[in-house]
Amino acid sequence: MLYQRSIKAARILALMFVAAVCMSLSGIMFLLVANYMAKHIAHDRQLSEYKDEFQKLRHPPDTSSVAFESRVERPTGNGNNCFYFVGELRRYWGTRSSIEAFYAVQEGVELEFVENGKLSERVPYGLDSLSNWSRSSANSNDNLYVVFTLNDDFHEFASFDLRCH
Repeated sequence: MLYQRSIKAARILALMFVAAVCMSLSGIMFLLVANYMAKHIAHDRQLSEYKDEFQKLRHPPDTSSVAFESRVERPTGNGNNCFYFVGELRRYWGTRSSIEAFYAVQEGVELEFVENGKLSERVPYGLDSLSNWSRSSANSNDNLYVVFTLNDDFHEFASFDLRCH
């Protein structure tokens, strides 16, 4: 009888141990997922603020919008921080120098002209080719440029947001 009680007690203790391990692992998994989601949401909120600022940008009268892109990216090379890209692919009918002069007076704006369907490496990977922009009304024979902002966040650790690694 005493032997059977000790076997039952050992089984109960084993089940309690397994339950405690499962709850601990579940708690750790919850914290990891919550941290990932919190960083992801924080970076999306920051991107949204940059998009709002970009929408205030003025454009030359002899241009039209073709496509708009915004994304959270990792820096080129090695890094554990985020870049916030907000840009617009635009068609123009004037001269490059008139476009450059128009944007030169607006702070924080960068400009890249499309050459043979390509953009320079200053534009994030995946958007450096004209074929990767979701465009419906432009072709590679058009005079196109990208006006964009590329903001970095070196003060905030990227944590578990995989877009920044």
